[in-house]
Amino acid sequence: MISVAIYINGKKLDLFGDETIEINSSVQKINDLGKVFTEYSQSFTVPGSDVNNKMFKHYYNVDINNSFNANMRQPAFIEIGTYTFKVGVIQLNSVSVKKGKISFYTLMFFGNLKNLNDLFGDDELSVLDFSHLDHPYNEQTVFKATRENNISNGSIYYPLISSIRNFEAGTLNSNDILTNDGSINFTDLKPAIQLYEIIKATEVKYGVSFTRTFFDRAIFTKLYMWLHNTEEKMKVLGNYEYIDMTVNQSDDPIFFNAANNTVTYSGFSQANTTFLVIPSPGFENTEYTFTIEVNGENVITLSSEGQSSIEFSSTVIRAYTLKFKIKSAAGFQFASRISTFGLKFPNPHVYIVNALNPEQTLIGGVSINDQLPKLKVTEFFTSLIRTHNLVIIPIDSTHFEIMPLDDWYSKGKIINITGNIDSDVIGIKKPNVYKEIFFKYKSSGTILNEKFRTNQGGEIGYGDLKAKYDVDGSDFSIDPNFENLLFERLRNNTNGTTTNIQVGKSIANSGYIDHPIPF
Repeated sequence: MISVAIYINGKKLDLFGDETIEINSSVQKINDLGKVFTEYSQSFTVPGSDVNNKMFKHYYNVDINNSFNANMRQPAFIEIGTYTFKVGVIQLNSVSVKKGKISFYTLMFFGNLKNLNDLFGDDELSVLDFSHLDHPYNEQTVFKATRENNISNGSIYYPLISSIRNFEAGTLNSNDILTNDGSINFTDLKPAIQLYEIIKATEVKYGVSFTRTFFDRAIFTKLYMWLHNTEEKMKVLGNYEYIDMTVNQSDDPIFFNAANNTVTYSGFSQANTTFLVIPSPGFENTEYTFTIEVNGENVITLSSEGQSSIEFSSTVIRAYTLKFKIKSAAGFQFASRISTFGLKFPNPHVYIVNALNPEQTLIGGVSINDQLPKLKVTEFFTSLIRTHNLVIIPIDSTHFEIMPLDDWYSKGKIINITGNIDSDVIGIKKPNVYKEIFFKYKSSGTILNEKFRTNQGGEIGYGDLKAKYDVDGSDFSIDPNFENLLFERLRNNTNGTTTNIQVGKSIANSGYIDHPIPF
C-alpha cells in the first residue's frame, strides 16, 4: 500500500489510518484568468495526538498562551511514498473536543498556484517597464520605422494611422498627402508596440513565465498594438536647452558673457532684445517653444513652427540679465540670432549687440510608457485569450502553459474504457447547444467604422461575427476589450485609380480615443 504523509513547516503530521484526503485539481474554465484556480482539498481530519497537539500548540486550550495563528495558513506539502505530490499551505478550520479532550483537527490543503487575476490585480499596462523601447523622436527615425525594423529590432514601428487629421489622395486640399502642403508630417503618427513585448514585460514585473507554444508563432509575433491615449499629438519628451551664442558681434563687450550665454545691461533708458529662431532645412514644420528668461524668470514664451521671433523691451532703468532657451519634443535643428539695441542718457549713445548661433540640435524622445492606452493587465490577457481561443495550464506557482485550445485537445490520448462500463443502464442527456454565437469587438466611434456598422444594420461592427440558430439553447458571446480599426486603401481622386497606400483613420466627428487596437 502506498503511504501518504503531510508535512507542516517541515514536520510530519499524524494521520488517521482510514482518512481520505481528496484533492480537487480541475481544468474547467482554463480559458478564464479568474477560473484557473489553485488545487485544494476537501476538509479532512487528523487526530489529536501528542505530535499534532505540539504542531498546533494546543490551539483548542484557551488557558495556554498559544502562539499558533489559525488565521495564517502554514507552509505544507503532501508526500505519496517518497514522492512530493503537492506543495502549498495548510489551513486549520476547526478543533473537536470531546469531554475536555482533543478529538481531532479539521484541516484544508491549498496548492501554491494562484490565478492570474489575483496576481495582476488592478494594475494597468503602464506599471510594466518599457523604457528599453524609448527612442529618439525625429523625422528620420519615425518615417524609417514605418517600413523598417530600425527601433528596437522592430519591437516598435509607426503605422500610417492618424488621430488628428484625415489622409486623402488626389483631393488637392490640405489633406492630400500627395501634395507638399498635405504631405504626412512625422508628428501626425504614433507608434505601435509588438504584443510580444507586453508578454515579456509582464513576466519580468510579476516574476512569472509563460511557455512559447503560442507566443513564438508568427500569428502572434506579427501583432502590434497602437499606442494612442490622447486626441492630440502624442506626448513626447522635451527639455529646455539654452542658446549657445558662439559668435559675438558687439560694439560693447559688457553686453555679452560668452561663459554663460547671457546678455547683461543696466542704466539704459530704453532697450530692446530680439530672439530669432531659423529652422534648418527639413525642420521647417517642427514645432518648438522658445523663451526669453529675464533675471531668472520666464518672461516671454512662444510656441511656433518655421522662422519666428520674440522680443523683450524695457523702459525702466535697472539691471537686466537675459538668457535664451528653446525646447522641442521632436528632434530639431536650427540657427538663432540674439539682437539687442540699447539707448543711454544723458549723453545719448546707442549700443548694439548681435550674438549668432550658426546651428544647434535638440534631441527629442518618445517614452513608450507615456503612450500606453488605459488598459488593465488582466483585461489585456483576458482579451488576448478570448480572441485567440487560448487555454492557461498552471505548471507551478510561477510557470504557465498558454496554448490554443485545439493544441491542448490534441495532446490528449484515446483510452478504451469499454471494459469498465456498465452498459445495462444508460442515461442520455441532450447536448448543450447555442442558439446565438456572437464575436464582438468594442464598438468603434471612428467615421469609417461607424459607416460600416450603419450599413450592416447598426449592430454588426467591422470584424464582428454573429450567428443565430433555431434551437433551444443558451447564448455564447466572445467580447474582447479590443477595437478593430477599419483600414482604408486610398483612392486617387484625381485619376480614379487605387493607390498602394493603406491608412488607418482613428478620427470621428468630435475628439475620439479608441479602445486598444491590436492589428
